[in-house]
Amino acid sequence: MDSQKIAKTLRAVQLQPIHILKIQTLEDRSLVRTRNMLVKDLVRLECRVRAFLHFYGIDIPIQFKSPYIHWPKRFIK
Repeated sequence: MDSQKIAKTLRAVQLQPIHILKIQTLEDRSLVRTRNMLVKDLVRLECRVRAFLHFYGIDIPIQFKSPYIHWPKRFIK
């Protein structure tokens, strides 16, 4: 049944062509998505550490209070 419908629409030139992306484009998208996921995970972990420090009454310097500020190695130590 499906093949008959496809054959009819092909004969009537009613099918819309689809664009298939190049492999390089798919790989680039995958890389960007993975990087975004890792950045979100890093921010989430830093928020957990902040919550842990706050729970135990340890103050965080004002310049590192924003969740989107990079933590230098010196601050982490």
